[in-house]
Amino acid sequence: MSEIDSVNFEDISMVQVGSIVYLPHANLGPRNKQESLQLIFIHSGWIDVQLDGGLERLSVGPGNVVLLEPARVEYFEFSKKSSTWHRWVDIGLNRLTIEMKKIFTSLPKVIPLSEEMQSITDLMLAFERKGLTSSHSSLRALGLASYELFVKEAFLLPVEIYSHPAIMAVQDYIHRHYETQLRVAELASHVGISQEHLIRLYKKHTGFTPAEYMWKYRGSKAIELIENTGMKIREVSELCGFGSEYHFTRFIRERYGESPTSIRKAKWRI
Repeated sequence: MSEIDSVNFEDISMVQVGSIVYLPHANLGPRNKQESLQLIFIHSGWIDVQLDGGLERLSVGPGNVVLLEPARVEYFEFSKKSSTWHRWVDIGLNRLTIEMKKIFTSLPKVIPLSEEMQSITDLMLAFERKGLTSSHSSLRALGLASYELFVKEAFLLPVEIYSHPAIMAVQDYIHRHYETQLRVAELASHVGISQEHLIRLYKKHTGFTPAEYMWKYRGSKAIELIENTGMKIREVSELCGFGSEYHFTRFIRERYGESPTSIRKAKWRI
């Protein structure tokens, strides 16, 4: 049995999907031994997860997916500095075998959030808004697809990007602090190398300079918030590290060809 084959369509009893924004200092739990397989997608803010009373801890920033296997006691603490927006998929299981537990435990708990994974979640949310029940075959199929994609992406991470510890550390730092006025000097200091070395290294491994990646990441987070939350444009601008709403609007228009308001209207079909 392969990792992907560990869960079949017949194993899934229901799939629930949702989206929520938690205010700073919020917490959730403890939640006693959830029976579902959970995928949590962090779009802004920060989540600290304690499992089984602190036996295992995860600290996860935006742009990542968390996999939580069944039968764990969970406690969540959210960012103290900003609101945390995350979406989730709960995959209810008809059975939980020893083999399934072993496979779930062997998988990485956190991987980068891909556009494909977001597209599946978008489709599930759209189906739910149309009134499909959690046991509907379409939602169950998409829930299985999201798990299978997580497994595939976990084992196909681009080694050339994630193999170098300095690159991983800088990306993690950007993901955690993109709402602040970051400078390349600060990133270089964080990993203990010169700015020139960091720029060359980052360009070689990712195709971007650190600054280019930071603005690309800020832009992608801003679009997510514009399209999926009711936050004011000014609030999105501040949360994503832009100096002013004017600068933010100009950046979005230059990069995406439309203003933030137009992008939201098109997404919401206003």
